[in-house]
Amino acid sequence: MMVDFIPAPAYVKSREGTYIGCNQVFLNLLKRTKDDIIGKNDYDLFPRSIADTLLHLDSELLKKGTNQQANIRLVSADGTFIWVKLQHHLQKLEETGEPCIVAVVVDFTEEIKQEQRRSETLVTAAAAEMAIQTIEGMLDPVIILNEQGMVERVNKGYIDVVGPAKEIIGKQVSCLFQDIDEHNTAHLLVRCKQEGRIRNLEARLIAQEGKILPVLVNISRLKDSQQAINGFVVAIRDVSSLVAASEQLREKQRKLDALLNAADDAVLLLDRQGTIKSGNRALSERYQDKLEHLIGHHYTDFSDPIIREEQHFFIDEICVQGKPRRIEFEQNGRVYYNSGYPIFNDAGQVEEIAIFSYDITERKRGEQLQRALYSISEAAYFAKDVASLFSIVHRILSKLVSIDNLIIMLRDTSTGYLECPYYQVSDTTTTADEAIERAFHTGLVDYLLQKGKAILLNHTELQKILDSKDLPRPDCLPLQWLGVPLMNGEGLTIGALVTHHYQHDKEYGEEDRKILNFVSSQIAMAIERKLNEDELRQKNNQLQLLTDGIILSLVRSVEIRDPYTAGHQQRVSLLASEIGRKLGLREDRITAVKIAALLHDVGKIAVPTELLAKPGKLSEIEMSLIRQHPVESYNILRNIQFSYPIAQYVLEHHEKFDGSGYPAGLKADAISLEGRIICVADVVDAISSHRPYRPSRGIEQALFEIKEYAGTLYDPDVVNACLQLFKEGFSFEHLELDLDMQASILS
Repeated sequence: MMVDFIPAPAYVKSREGTYIGCNQVFLNLLKRTKDDIIGKNDYDLFPRSIADTLLHLDSELLKKGTNQQANIRLVSADGTFIWVKLQHHLQKLEETGEPCIVAVVVDFTEEIKQEQRRSETLVTAAAAEMAIQTIEGMLDPVIILNEQGMVERVNKGYIDVVGPAKEIIGKQVSCLFQDIDEHNTAHLLVRCKQEGRIRNLEARLIAQEGKILPVLVNISRLKDSQQAINGFVVAIRDVSSLVAASEQLREKQRKLDALLNAADDAVLLLDRQGTIKSGNRALSERYQDKLEHLIGHHYTDFSDPIIREEQHFFIDEICVQGKPRRIEFEQNGRVYYNSGYPIFNDAGQVEEIAIFSYDITERKRGEQLQRALYSISEAAYFAKDVASLFSIVHRILSKLVSIDNLIIMLRDTSTGYLECPYYQVSDTTTTADEAIERAFHTGLVDYLLQKGKAILLNHTELQKILDSKDLPRPDCLPLQWLGVPLMNGEGLTIGALVTHHYQHDKEYGEEDRKILNFVSSQIAMAIERKLNEDELRQKNNQLQLLTDGIILSLVRSVEIRDPYTAGHQQRVSLLASEIGRKLGLREDRITAVKIAALLHDVGKIAVPTELLAKPGKLSEIEMSLIRQHPVESYNILRNIQFSYPIAQYVLEHHEKFDGSGYPAGLKADAISLEGRIICVADVVDAISSHRPYRPSRGIEQALFEIKEYAGTLYDPDVVNACLQLFKEGFSFEHLELDLDMQASILS
């Protein structure tokens, strides 16, 4: 064919796109045989994208009929891309006269590759220059090495830190470092060739004036395809400030650890699930285990089962609420107070929990002792008698020390003998006589008081004391005997407090002895105070009996001189005290009213007997003598020391609400309430009782009288109270008039 004579690659295709001829040069270009091409189309030979381009060119040629040129990319049989220029035109076949497509191919692949290499070289050179400029601009020291590790170039950062470049150019980089020798340098460069980079190598750089700086060294491979650059970049970061900061941080951590480990209270660090992450010495000592054995356990693993749920809730609340929380609990006989604090992460979530655990057993014991002292002091005031005080003290001590048996012995101040006012022994296994038991304890108390201090004796020590002293011996000795002297506020020993036990499951210790010794002074002062109160109460009762006797004697002397009014003063006293109670007076004022009413007519001792018993009407002079009896009563009573002004009440018992009474003509509130009460009670009994000068007018007439003149002669409130009493059933009928009954009125 005609294409065989064309020196360049050429081919012929039918108008349908089928290859019908080609020369050998074309076959060599595509690395194919003629059988591979003839009869095939572009889609059989090339990828779709290339086949589409060739089809488009063929269509344009057939359509326009003019010669065409186009630069395209072909693919050889081995997949190599070939850049070519197509020059194709239409021509008729000699045999058939049919139009066909003839194309000549110009291969310029090598030119394209050379252009690419030139571009890459320029890019590499630009990149290298840019890298060098970047290195020059870096503040940190940077060194460029050749492939053998010799220094070729340094930047300004290096000069500022280490010194002039001329002193290092051409030398081994290892001379810059205190801890990297030539062998290590060679090994590092080989490793860098293999890995491409070595990061954050810790080293010590020899800086200006021999100063040693801690640094981080990064080594990178520096090489391009054209071998324009072939070596290594060594970047050095001065971390002396970081090292100093780290050292300061480590020092602070050491100090913090020292402080935490010096603390007597346990400190724990938990994760949010409650697992122990860290702790201090006190935590290790509390659980008697090494700290590394505790780490990894859950916080509640060391809690008593009964409080485990509460401890879980404690942790959960801190995590959920994000607020500190506190909890107090008892474990293994100790009392602990835990404060938990949340530790947040950057997202604001609780990540860890710090717990400070304080052993507050001693503080609680101190508070308990203070409450006990306060309770004992209160008991000294509020116990009704010494026996009640002893029972209260026993209950208080039982809460401090395991005390079932308690014996209190007091020294009689007059005889010097020991007495036992309180003896509560419930757990003895002996069958001996109680008298022997008491004598045994009395003998030991004598021994205790001779020692002058609290003593705790065991069974063996008790046996030795019994063998060395002539003491009563019970059938069964206690296993332990604890005695504490009772010393009052003046330092005088007034007795002793004793407890003991026979059970093997009980045991007193030194702490129990200290506790009883601590509260003994308060107990001694409470006992002494209550004994003094009882003695004072007894003397007051005796004095009261004496006073009552004097009062009854005065009342009896008036009744002897005026037998017609016998029982009058007692009746007035009874009614007046009930009126006072109805008006809501305190008991001490009611007692004052009762005494004043009993003595309201004592001044009649000064009135002649014939006037008191005269049956007829009295003259004006005689009435004036009678009206002097309140003044005489006042004169008799005014020098007697009562708790209330009894003489004043007696003086006013004939004063009237409107001022028409005697002896002073006082009105309304100028008259004491006690005087107004006695006045009404006196009138009621006088009208309802028999007199020498008239018969009894009856209780109804008496009540009518006070009701009629309420607000004029008599205090209306007092009258209303009196009327209410009789309405509720008050009566004089059952009143006894003998002296024994009179005494009961005063009691």
